Amino acid sequence: MRVLGVDPGTSVTGYGVIETGNGASGLGRLVECGVIRLAGRSPLPQRLRALHEYITELITRHHPGILALENAFYHKNVHTTLVLGHAGSCSSPPSREDS
Repeated sequence: MRVLGVDPGTSVTGYGVIETGNGASGLGRLVECGVIRLAGRSPLPQRLRALHEYITELITRHHPGILALENAFYHKNVHTTLVLGHAGSCSSPPSREDS
């Protein structure tokens, strides 16, 4: 089974794809990992769209069975938490556009 893990952010988003369950013991094998760098000074909606497109391309290319998203947590800045929530929602699988 392939797993896509995403640590969403509005400037930098980390991701990794692993494959598990091949019969061997251990945690699995790394398929791909990387960083998505978004134009930090561009408007938030533009960055969120770019993030969504990149994650959609990763899903199309790797066909993961599971998507793991890091949760945003509240500390002192509620605004930052809300913005990270937007990035997380853009990292979720898109609805089927062909149905």
